[in-house]
Amino acid sequence: MQTSFSAMPITMSIAAVERDTGLSKDSLRVWERRYGFPTPDRDVVGERSYPFDQVGQAWMQGRLEVFEEHLDTESVQVLLRNALHHLPSAGAGRPRVLLATVPGEPHGLGLLMAEALLALEGCHCTSLGVQTHVWDIVRAAAAMLAEWRDRDGSAPSDPTPA
Repeated sequence: MQTSFSAMPITMSIAAVERDTGLSKDSLRVWERRYGFPTPDRDVVGERSYPFDQVGQAWMQGRLEVFEEHLDTESVQVLLRNALHHLPSAGAGRPRVLLATVPGEPHGLGLLMAEALLALEGCHCTSLGVQTHVWDIVRAAAAMLAEWRDRDGSAPSDPTPA
């Protein structure tokens, strides 16, 4: 008899959801009671088993309220900032990256994700945050370049944008 793996949902235990999202088990249980979401299944021993794709589907179907999306975003940001705080400092001679979004882009989660990925690769990252005017980005880049030259006696090999 063949088993169809595509019909088997990918699930996560409540401990895995807590670990991967930063949401406490208590918060998840309160959301289940208060909002009826998420709706976990139960595994063979009766433990909560959350369908992996449930949150994404709820958001796409419009069942996730804006405030819930903001709560989730805040949780992910806390998790990423905590992880960034515990990374070792980038060594001398590593790339330096100035991060910002331009006016009209108020979302900072992607910016924070980029910072996390770059930091994992050993980059020195400085974030100006969201909705930063282009002229302010240029001025910040010039000020940082001067600071690097003064401190290190060197600068990135080609600071001009492509």
